[in-house]
Amino acid sequence: MKRTYKCAWVFVVDTNQYARNFERQMGAYLTGRVWKYFPGISKVLAALYKQETGDLCATLFISILGRHESDGKRWPNYTDSWDTPGWLKESRANHLSAEDRIEYRKRADERLYKCPAGMSVAIAFTERPTSEQIKLLEKRAKGFPKAVRKAMKEAKTLPWHIRSGRNIYFTGPIPRITGTRLLRRDGDRYVEVAY
Repeated sequence: MKRTYKCAWVFVVDTNQYARNFERQMGAYLTGRVWKYFPGISKVLAALYKQETGDLCATLFISILGRHESDGKRWPNYTDSWDTPGWLKESRANHLSAEDRIEYRKRADERLYKCPAGMSVAIAFTERPTSEQIKLLEKRAKGFPKAVRKAMKEAKTLPWHIRSGRNIYFTGPIPRITGTRLLRRDGDRYVEVAY
């Protein structure tokens, strides 16, 4: 799918896992805003945001939140998965780092697909977040794994998934946060900006 994002700024949280499994939940925990379709555990994580920050109406980011509008995506949203530098997916959808790719090529007959690994979560903004907002996003991103564990206990479910009705809203192991970045749109691409 070709991505043509229209947001001016993107705050990216790099993780060690495929981000489509938890992008909306992380967005709810970082900003307090719940995606209107299939909210699931996002409601619990947004409630934790309100409780921990004191921003009871989740208005801190509302004026600058943007939307990712990619070709073929049915519902535009302020969160999305994002390409993770130094990582690719191979034909069986395994994620490989630069070191793993060398070993993989030595052992396997298959070729790597030139497909970036979407192991990062991106939050769209229409304008640059303030330094206080960026600090809050960073702090909350680092606390996301602990918050997911807390939310799962609150939801009284098994530790590896959360169910709402017949739909699963959090699957797989809890991700580990490996870093954060701020990107600015420059024409058709995004460039990293120091903050």
